[in-house]
Amino acid sequence: MPDANLGGAFGSDPLQTATLAEIGKASAQLGALTEELKTAREAGIADRVEQLTVAQREQAATLSTLKQKHDTEVAEAEAKARDAEVTELLAWSKTARESSKAGIIGGFPKAAPLFDPDVKGAFLYGVHEANARDSERQAAGKAILAALRGESPRTDGIDPDGKAVLDELVGVKRPDRHAYGREEAWGKATLGTTDALGGWIIPNAIVDEFIVPASVTNIYRRIMTVVPGVTAFAVDIPFRSAIRTRAAVALFGSTKENLDLAYNGYTATMYTLARIHDVGNQFLRQSRGAAEADVLSELAAAFAQGESYYTREGSGTNQPFGYTSALTNGPSTFRSTFSSPSDSTVAGSMAAAIAVCGGALGGRGVTPTAAVLSATSYWNMLRQGSDNAGFWFATQEKSPASIDPGTLISPFGIPVYPDADADLEATAAVIDNLVVANWKKFKVYFGQSYRVDSSDQAGTRWDTNLTGFRGEEEMGFDARPAVYAGYAQMITDIVP
Repeated sequence: MPDANLGGAFGSDPLQTATLAEIGKASAQLGALTEELKTAREAGIADRVEQLTVAQREQAATLSTLKQKHDTEVAEAEAKARDAEVTELLAWSKTARESSKAGIIGGFPKAAPLFDPDVKGAFLYGVHEANARDSERQAAGKAILAALRGESPRTDGIDPDGKAVLDELVGVKRPDRHAYGREEAWGKATLGTTDALGGWIIPNAIVDEFIVPASVTNIYRRIMTVVPGVTAFAVDIPFRSAIRTRAAVALFGSTKENLDLAYNGYTATMYTLARIHDVGNQFLRQSRGAAEADVLSELAAAFAQGESYYTREGSGTNQPFGYTSALTNGPSTFRSTFSSPSDSTVAGSMAAAIAVCGGALGGRGVTPTAAVLSATSYWNMLRQGSDNAGFWFATQEKSPASIDPGTLISPFGIPVYPDADADLEATAAVIDNLVVANWKKFKVYFGQSYRVDSSDQAGTRWDTNLTGFRGEEEMGFDARPAVYAGYAQMITDIVP
């Protein structure tokens, strides 16, 4: 957020400070309400908790309104700065005019530009310009060639066209330097067909974009609840696993039903995902940024794949507890085996398996938000059908379920997400799984945002002339609370 007292990038006038003052005041009040609400909850003061909750909600709405107001003021300041810049450019353009040609009338300009002889391409450029039809360009080209010889342009009347200088530089041999139009003997061309004939100065081959294996995306950031900015070592997740039951009728004078609530809980430990790539400094310099860009791309792809893997497959031992492990080790009612998978029958199709899982969740009062299966199983589902009926997911003219690659289908209103990482790293059994769930009940915790640090000093990198690129990210996840509370259903052996 730009400083309200600085005009620099947004024009000469500073931004309004009144809004920032209101934001600071509203933020402080919201923080105080939050702390007071936390204290009231710990003390078990129900009435005070209700009052503070309402006040906290109102104060949060006030802060949100102030944020929108501030964003509008910033946008207006930036627009004002751009308008001022355009106005200044328009004013300058009215003063621009062509340079005077008086300097080249009757011969060379008095102040012909000189080239540094060490500048690459000066000679070839001088030759090209000296042969131009435009007199101003000719003068400039001849001045360049004279500078390469360590001389000033000739103005003594001898060889006024400067052809003698040009002849000597390009190797032209003439019987009489000033008798043009006579018999001439030209030198042999330098073809550049070998290193000795100019190959050494031919630029290196053009390097196209790197072609690397495709990276997978982390679908779980989209379908699960993401909690960023966690600064603690771990997060406690309480839950109740007992199924809710109806209240019983109590006759006059009878003892009312009295049930104890049983609480459970697990802890999501914050683990650090990390990877380092060491790259030679010479390679970094000579690749002109391509090597660094490739390293950063590889790190980003690795972290996306790591997040996806541990969310799905984490064992819980020195790593997050993934939902596959939770469903495999949890209550047996939350998983089943597809008894008769088939590519050619409706009952054996994967669409039917999705319906089976949705029905199991519906029986527990859970509304599924998505189905997840491996990428290969996803495409196998799309090819299922029969010779008489065609594909179960028919063509665009007959069904809205027809898709382009990479988009989603929604059989029975349940979006289906393919997880490519399941095919890359999981076992055959996992690739054969389908999980339907209310995924928003699963929470993935992240600490500091994904970051990359680089150093050519740490360790022995100074001695070995290396630069290390280190990616890091804190992540915490435990699928057991959501799974054991009944918000997911898994069915195995879906692939025929």
